[in-house]
Amino acid sequence: MKTVPPLIIVADRGKLIAYRTTETGSLQVIQTATFKEGNQKVSEMVTDQSGAFPVSGSTGTAAYESMPMLAELEVRSFRSIREKIVEILGSEKPFSWGFATPSEINKAVLDDLDNRYTERLQTNLKLDLVNSRPDAILKAFQKDRE
Repeated sequence: MKTVPPLIIVADRGKLIAYRTTETGSLQVIQTATFKEGNQKVSEMVTDQSGAFPVSGSTGTAAYESMPMLAELEVRSFRSIREKIVEILGSEKPFSWGFATPSEINKAVLDDLDNRYTERLQTNLKLDLVNSRPDAILKAFQKDRE
């Protein structure tokens, strides 16, 4: 069996799960988090009860989703994921760690992470494993080490 990091974090836009690698070679969940920015539709967060979006500069409402608002919600989602990663790494203090998140958000999540954490990043998988079973996650990290 290939060596995997002692701490593995898997995430997507709406959920994060942190695992500790046990002495028996399995994964133990140590923390989970959900992020409303990644799980809810924009319309659920910003519309009135009838489903209309507020329009600035007028008294009416519109039936569209503002692109700047979508971009802001995405930035907030990435920030929430980063903050949770920092919290976990700060409390666990692993000598190295592994990370898996879908390729389309991987760079955005890791870009603003402090160097003291990225320097210890042993394995970075651009895979969506957040809904995978622990044994499948472990296999993905073992395969990367081959």
